[in-house]
Amino acid sequence: MARSRLRRISGARKALLRSLVTSLFQYGRITTTEAKAKELRHVADKMITLAKRGDLHARRQAEAYIMDKAVTKKPFDEIAKNYTERNGGYTRIVKVEARLGDNAPQVIIALVDEYKIKKRLLSGAASFLFLSCRQEGIIGRVKIFRKQVRAMAMNFDIPDISETAGKAATGGRKRKTRKIGALRLGDSLRMIANHFTCTEESRDEEKNTAFYSLSEGEEKACFYGEEISLTGVCIYRKKTAAIYAELPSEKRAALIEALTKEAGEAQASSAMDIFADTVTSIFVTRPAKGDKSFTIALMDSEAAKALSDQAAIEAEEKKQAKGPLGRLFSTFFDPVGRISRRSYIPKMLTVGIPAVFMFAFTCFKPELFVGDANVYIMTFLILGTLCFISLISLAMRRMSDLGLSHIYYWIFFAILFAINQLGGEYLGSQLTATRTIAVIFMAAVILLSFFPGQNKKNKYGPVPKD
Repeated sequence: MARSRLRRISGARKALLRSLVTSLFQYGRITTTEAKAKELRHVADKMITLAKRGDLHARRQAEAYIMDKAVTKKPFDEIAKNYTERNGGYTRIVKVEARLGDNAPQVIIALVDEYKIKKRLLSGAASFLFLSCRQEGIIGRVKIFRKQVRAMAMNFDIPDISETAGKAATGGRKRKTRKIGALRLGDSLRMIANHFTCTEESRDEEKNTAFYSLSEGEEKACFYGEEISLTGVCIYRKKTAAIYAELPSEKRAALIEALTKEAGEAQASSAMDIFADTVTSIFVTRPAKGDKSFTIALMDSEAAKALSDQAAIEAEEKKQAKGPLGRLFSTFFDPVGRISRRSYIPKMLTVGIPAVFMFAFTCFKPELFVGDANVYIMTFLILGTLCFISLISLAMRRMSDLGLSHIYYWIFFAILFAINQLGGEYLGSQLTATRTIAVIFMAAVILLSFFPGQNKKNKYGPVPKD
């Protein structure tokens, strides 16, 4: 693959890369243009590979390229030992705001500190917040989105924020801090990247939000007299809308006492305590049994209000107002809308296991279903029909989440109808054809649980929150 010449002759290009790699090893991270960072990445990987070899010839090769001999010692004595189990990919590139003046795309390129990242993830990252508010007061709730950090086979929690179109917050009128350590609400990603390595964990293009985890910086900070660990930020319209941190569970009571003294009484919910006003909101989660830490979220109330999802909240309120039978219908028998894979699997198993059990019963005890209507035949007709309709409804919602046209649904059932009509002739008996249709239908229903849904709004509705 052709390499970029960076609009320079070979001598000037080599001098530029030598200067950049020297600065990278000296400071650990630098800000430069995206094109330069991509070329620098190859040079930095080569220098670290030489440092991992560690012999005299490799050291002389590095000294011939790196401009400062004092800096040359750093990759050999300090940096190389962090990558003993890593072959390549020693740097990380994070995009930041474009450069003022010529609008050139800028990035921060930093060394990946393997030891610190593993130590941080193994100690447990904080559970971020899914915050939901109502028009007459804030009611918070926590929703954790798990994402696999594949390179290290570890889980990392990803935050998302949603709120009603009502007031962003109500409660105490005392002014609250808008800063934790080096981070302040309203900072740009570029300003945050001066203090931390920011790793993008999730992005919502529709709401123009992105969520970043923080590492390789001053993770400890003082917050209302307690030393907390900074874990992540939410960026909305290129500005920091939320700062996330964690604190050991045994220090929660002391933090609540300090917040009550400084910010007024909290609004309590089942999931968290909320210190909020129309400017700044502080959310303190309640740790579950066995949790060693809890999450703190410092949020800009106006930014949270702009991220509202009024339609989803109203739909949930309507669902709760229908009563038990209405909720049962909307959960298992309503084919309209979308359903996530995470929610589809338990609902499909709830209905599918009884259906499979009844199907097996008819195969092993066929004599019970022969003759006039009896209790076995009536039970099978009623429960079997309900299970069949429910599975069809769930499958249609799952297809909607995948973005598939409902024309595939009609094609599939046309095939099943053809098998039913021709089964008596080609499969030996009508009973064999019916059983074949049941097996194909259940296989299709199970197959739908293996595909992830679209992570954006489609013609069937918004991304499901369940």
